[in-house]
Amino acid sequence: MASIFEITPASSEFELTAVSLGKKIRNWKFLSCLTKIEAAAPIFQQSLASGGWISVSGHQQKLVLANLRTKVNAYPVRTLSNTSILSFHYRAIMNRIAGVYRFMFRIWRPRRWKWFVETIHPVATDVILDVGGVPEQWLAIPQTAARIECLNIDKIKWDDTQSAGHRITSVIGDGCNLDYTDKSYDILLSNSVIEHVGDWEHQQRFAHEVRRVGRKLWIQTPAFECPLEPHFLAPFVHWLPKNVRRRILRWMTPWGWIEKPDQAKIDQTIATTRLLTKRQVKELFPDCNIRTERLFLLFRKSYIAWRV
Repeated sequence: MASIFEITPASSEFELTAVSLGKKIRNWKFLSCLTKIEAAAPIFQQSLASGGWISVSGHQQKLVLANLRTKVNAYPVRTLSNTSILSFHYRAIMNRIAGVYRFMFRIWRPRRWKWFVETIHPVATDVILDVGGVPEQWLAIPQTAARIECLNIDKIKWDDTQSAGHRITSVIGDGCNLDYTDKSYDILLSNSVIEHVGDWEHQQRFAHEVRRVGRKLWIQTPAFECPLEPHFLAPFVHWLPKNVRRRILRWMTPWGWIEKPDQAKIDQTIATTRLLTKRQVKELFPDCNIRTERLFLLFRKSYIAWRV
């Protein structure tokens, strides 16, 4: 039987909750410094700094509890209902899903860059406009263009003298109303932005502007058809009616547990997060090819509209 362990940092004290699918829940309170806790329970080292949930089973569970009983002053404090216990397990499962997604993202990013280079073929004389991008993301890859401009509505703190070997600048602008002449950039790139510009009308304006300003295009956006919503890190929530999403995002998604948003923040996020279907992407970019990225080879993860 697996147990779920919740770790909540609180200054120099840490609380560990061991939960099983029985009727008992025990709170173990540590009056010990971080190094002693790590020595007593190495399996929690990654979560102690920021708090989190870990599911442990079999001999690991027995080993951890044995270490805690012998090295840490611990005592039980209360009993919870079965409903509360199942809620703890649900949250642990959601965090597992979020962890898988973050792991896959570390694989997709270099693969996507490889596709970009092979498809768009940037050269040393190209000037790239990255709509909605941040300069730091470009530092992890070698620069193959003459200059990269990252455009955002709000000013981004960026010192271009700190990026040796890269020629990156930050500019202010609106992707739905670009203040540039037609085909003024050799390459226009945008990753996971068009789903955040607003309603369908704003997405149409965004698509029109990037198609007008960029000679070559690379526009990526998450797929509505993917069962795992990438912003809230939870399955199926984007397929639910808006009024249902308003009620569940805070308490039933990893995003809600991490961000702890109030209702105004939830409403704003829902209003500015509108995933697109493949049919809609084709409609927005009729002169582009559409490439589909897949999750576990089965589900559509995201779409890339590209033009050369």
